[in-house]
Amino acid sequence: MTRRSARAALWAASVCAAAAIATTAVIAGIPTPRDASATVVIGASISQGYRATAGHDWPSLVERAGDAAARGCQLVNRSISATRLLESSPDLPSSLSRLQEDALSIPGVRRVILTDVINDIQAVPHEYSADDILAGIRHFAEKAHAAGVLTAVTTLTPFGGFDRWDPAGEQTRVDVNAALRSGRIAGVDVIDFDAVLADPADPTRILPAFDSGDHLHPNDAGQSALADLVGGTAPLC
Repeated sequence: MTRRSARAALWAASVCAAAAIATTAVIAGIPTPRDASATVVIGASISQGYRATAGHDWPSLVERAGDAAARGCQLVNRSISATRLLESSPDLPSSLSRLQEDALSIPGVRRVILTDVINDIQAVPHEYSADDILAGIRHFAEKAHAAGVLTAVTTLTPFGGFDRWDPAGEQTRVDVNAALRSGRIAGVDVIDFDAVLADPADPTRILPAFDSGDHLHPNDAGQSALADLVGGTAPLC
């Protein structure tokens, strides 16, 4: 068995722990007409609003506030809980593998926001190579660019206190975020979710006021803070 197939088998087994999380994409906006513009969110449970009030995920908040519409576009949320950037399982396609179908095929798409990459680190099997994660982000952006679509990526959010946190994973998260902030991946806009959610007293953790209680997913206040960032300053269409 190859290293990749072994990792895929481990990942497929691990998703049983996520069975309580819905794996159907939640759409904040319907696909747009061909003469409209769309920004598509490709993420996982954080951008689906898991452990927040239903409908209080940040993409839905941005859409309802009219922040995207004010800039001439619609926000379409194609996030699927428990998915990762790099690895797929039979029922959980990776962000890389579903980019074409879930984002680039939408009429009028101008930009894709890649988010929730923290799953590559915290889920089993853990990906502790910052270089491999950055290569995956770069490949994602290159595929979008080849289709004439811009890419934004969010920094990896804190997960200190979560049951799968460990120092090696934290170092990987820090290294990926540092590379993103330094512009190591050319042509990709960076939306700093980590800076919004992190506790200044302990940056490995989500600020208690934003923590849903599992130390990985933001609560309603945390989702609102992310929506304020995206709706206020982040690049959309």
